[in-house]
Amino acid sequence: MGTGVLTMNIGLPIGLGLVIGLAPVAVADNLTTMFSLAGKCLAVTAMDAVTDPSLCINKLVSIETTNGRLGFAFTLTRKGDSKPVVISFFGDGAKELHLDKDTAMQPIDRVHFTFQGSTDNLVAAGSCRFSNPYKGIPAKVSCAADSNQGKFIGEFISNGTPPNTSQMR
Repeated sequence: MGTGVLTMNIGLPIGLGLVIGLAPVAVADNLTTMFSLAGKCLAVTAMDAVTDPSLCINKLVSIETTNGRLGFAFTLTRKGDSKPVVISFFGDGAKELHLDKDTAMQPIDRVHFTFQGSTDNLVAAGSCRFSNPYKGIPAKVSCAADSNQGKFIGEFISNGTPPNTSQMR
């Protein structure tokens, strides 16, 4: 991806791993693009333990790294806890599949699980399926992956507003 242009297989930008329907966005080679989508979690599981989805913050973050990896991060907090729990699903963006014009599936090969300030980088097998967040209707993101530490699941529905975009070095 030396050009720094992040596009889907059908020539549209990925955005949230999801930007369907906009012109491609050029970014500098050393930037990571992050998209945050407002809404709520519907389900969360970490290491086979079903968790209360109301512990999720009201945002889902999607990350596009400079090496073409895509990730979806679900963040959970408890009142009084200083360190959040983060479940991130990552895969190779080049392997993204387009199920129809508004739905894509990202194969997942890693789960990053952050708990009590420490992150485990787990080999995993699974997928994230997501819909177009730019249609003005709620978009859904559903991720599930199995690892040697158990099953991880995250399901999120947006409030129908488009994602916010930011870039960082």
